[in-house]
Amino acid sequence: MKFKFISAKEAASLLNVSTATVSNWARSGMLEKSDSGFLFSSVKDLKNKIISGEINKLTKRANRFYSSIKRSEQEKEPNNDDAYQSGKSLGTRSREGSFYTPDHIIKDILKDYSPKKGTSLCDPCCGTGRFIKHADLLYRSGILITGYDTDRAAVKIANENFAKSGQNEICLKYFDSLLNPENEKYDFIFTNPPWGAELDAKKKKLIKANYPEAGSSDSLEYFIHFGFRALKNNGILSYILPESVLYVKKFSRLREFMLKEARILKIFTYGRIFPDVFSKTIRIDLKKNVPDPDHKIKLKNSYVKQNVFLYEPDNILNIEISGPDRKRIEDIYSKPHITLKKKAEWCLGVVTGNNGRFLSDARTADFIYEAVSGINVSELKIIGKSRFLYKDFSKFQQVPKNDIFTRPEKLIYRFISEKLVFAYDITGKYSTNSANILIPHLEGYTIKSVMAILNSDLMDFIYRNKFHSLKVLRSNLERLPFPKNPDKKIINLIDDKTSCIINNVTGQGRIRSEINALVNKLFGV
Repeated sequence: MKFKFISAKEAASLLNVSTATVSNWARSGMLEKSDSGFLFSSVKDLKNKIISGEINKLTKRANRFYSSIKRSEQEKEPNNDDAYQSGKSLGTRSREGSFYTPDHIIKDILKDYSPKKGTSLCDPCCGTGRFIKHADLLYRSGILITGYDTDRAAVKIANENFAKSGQNEICLKYFDSLLNPENEKYDFIFTNPPWGAELDAKKKKLIKANYPEAGSSDSLEYFIHFGFRALKNNGILSYILPESVLYVKKFSRLREFMLKEARILKIFTYGRIFPDVFSKTIRIDLKKNVPDPDHKIKLKNSYVKQNVFLYEPDNILNIEISGPDRKRIEDIYSKPHITLKKKAEWCLGVVTGNNGRFLSDARTADFIYEAVSGINVSELKIIGKSRFLYKDFSKFQQVPKNDIFTRPEKLIYRFISEKLVFAYDITGKYSTNSANILIPHLEGYTIKSVMAILNSDLMDFIYRNKFHSLKVLRSNLERLPFPKNPDKKIINLIDDKTSCIINNVTGQGRIRSEINALVNKLFGV
């Protein structure tokens, strides 16, 4: 069968709504969408429902879809779960860490697995039963479905929805999974656990006692450990999680646990799927079975060996790097190299606590110390207009404990940045908290050559692929490689060309290209 697809603009025109509304309806599962566009038949079906009055497009948002559909009892689907969720304020949902999963993602997960009759499935934080609803519709084979949640009203709604199911054995309880760990009970556990839910002190203490293996106090990590314990051997867990689980340091112990104790079957990325939630979303599937050395994780368009991540800093799961790029970085690190660890001086920028009061645009008798911020830091040199710090540092929240700002040479770098940006300073400038200080002491390198290498395309490539962080952290900078016993001629050439850029010699674009070529030659790539 050949399917017809149309653009968002065409769909919006047919439905007499905005393209933004069409996108929202697609995210909620009301419209079917693929890389080719919107499925015409689903747009046509939705239009007929609007015309017939089944859906009032002017008053019902996408996330209230089911609450506005009128069906006969025989084909009626759960119809009040979305209304309940949409009725919660954003603040309440944020405190609970609770944002309901779009239907198309739930269906993606469920379609990947086929529970046999008599197998068991659990959603340990089921809410109004979205996962369970679709499992009941898809798995018509007599499976045992269990759902738990601490939201009494949501569980009541879920039980009302499934009172007449009759297809599978469904048991929904008002129950706190985290306070009641279970062992080897389920074949499948599918859920979107609360992320960063606020827990009262007493409950947090009890949960931490239940899960001493957890490296953070984030609710999502507790639910992963609950799920892993509750799975039978060779059971499968599939969770919807924030992308930060793959990269953020606080989840490093969780990543190590997953890499060593489970077969990571899949990691898929979905982008930002929850309104008002900044974090991107991933899906991660685990099998309760110790992985063998050759086990590979399925990504959207490729596979990668699971054990390669055991050698990454903090076991970061950088799934976006390609195979050739990963090999290129491995080759660089395999050569003799040194790092900035214990071979540099570091200093955070000044934190005044009140920039309006303690920073001035002009130098005066009270504002005497020239200071720059991250916005002034460009590649290799300081740009723009400086500001001036108040003379009495005892008023500030954070100040340096030594004279590092007034050293003859230093590097200033942006603290918040998608790429490495380092500038050279010999004028004794101070920096505020969006810019930090580095004075390298690498054998065989000049301070300018270190700066040029840190600003180079090659080092930016290594940094972005290994650390995936908007914060330029000292711990990450200390892991970057510099060739051991560097060629002095290349170092001197890099130093000279860097000086040309600092001194505004003409042809800076060409000079930067020459520096990048010299850095590549130094690294042997």
